Amino acid sequence: GSKDEVPVTIHVTNPATPTDADKYTPEGQDVNTKTGVVPNPADGIKNKSDLPDGTKYTWKDTPDVTTAGD
Repeated sequence: GSKDEVPVTIHVTNPATPTDADKYTPEGQDVNTKTGVVPNPADGIKNKSDLPDGTKYTWKDTPDVTTAGD
């Protein structure tokens, strides 16, 4: 018999179901608060109604609210 080399392109896909983090994109917004009052993290999300029920909102780093300013 004969032998030939044939180029083959392989496309790899991820069969796993996408996570909610893959399907949804939270949008941030400015939050105003008083000195010393840490605002609710959910107040910083503009499109909460687009996100799944039961979504939990937390600060990655608690904002410094000890002094007035930006």
